[in-house]
Formats: sequence, structure tokens, C-alpha cells
Amino acid sequence: EFGVSGLQVDVRTEIRREELTETGRRDFRHRISEHNLTISGAIFPLNQPLYEQSGIDARVVAMREAMKFSYAIGAQTLCFRVGQIPTDEASNDRKLLLEVLGDLARYANHIGTQLAVTPTNDSADAQHQFFRRRFHTDFLRNFRLIRSEQEA
Repeated sequence: EFGVSGLQVDVRTEIRREELTETGRRDFRHRISEHNLTISGAIFPLNQPLYEQSGIDARVVAMREAMKFSYAIGAQTLCFRVGQIPTDEASNDRKLLLEVLGDLARYANHIGTQLAVTPTNDSADAQHQFFRRRFHTDFLRNFRLIRSEQEA
């Protein structure tokens, strides 16, 4: 008995999709369930803000792969940081962030993964307002805001 019911795994560095075959994924899920545990979520740390134009295509592909892998190992939620939200509503960075998040939300909805945004130097309330103002309700149900420990 561990005193916990679920695990959160880092799918970028701890458990990588390239290192597990389909059989390995099934075995991993089986070993977790033998201890009466579940994979409650996954995290995918980004090295740059999601809206950084340099390498944006590779980041989007990596996010999509992380969503698929998370779902394959039983994690229905993928947590990630978008970087600090650009405050200038007319900035190219903000427009790119909106476009990328919309694309990721549609993809998450398609494969059955829920995205959870962890705040980065923005309050959870500021991020919540950003998403509420900018995204249609269908997209919002694929996002959760994770309050930072300082705000909890």
C-alpha cells in the first residue's frame, strides 16, 4: 500500500514513447495496476514558449506525439506550460499562441486527451480569462488550468 492512487509521469524524460513498444506499454500499464495505481496524468515540459517561432513545427509535432503516447499509457490528461502569455493582444506571439492552442485543442478532442495548462508567471485567473475570452466552449472543455502551488 503506497498511500496514493495515481501517478503523474513525465513523457518527455521519464517514460519516452520511443523506448516502449506496444507490448512495453501494456506491460507498464499492467505493472502499475498490480499495485492498485493508475496513471492519473502526464506532463510534457517544453524547452521554449509554445509561441516561440523558432522550432514551432517541431514543438507542435512533439505535443501531438505526447498526447497520443499519454493516451496510450492510460493518462487522459497532459499537463504543459505555454510560456508567459503575451499581454499585447495585437502581437504576433499572442496570435500564434491562439492558433497553436486551437490546433492542439482540436487534436486533443479528436484523440481523447485533455490538455491542462500549468501557469508560467501568469496567475491562473489571468490564464483563465485568456482562455475564456479567446476560445469557444468546445475547446475549453479540452483545457484545464492547474493552479500553481503559490496560489493554492
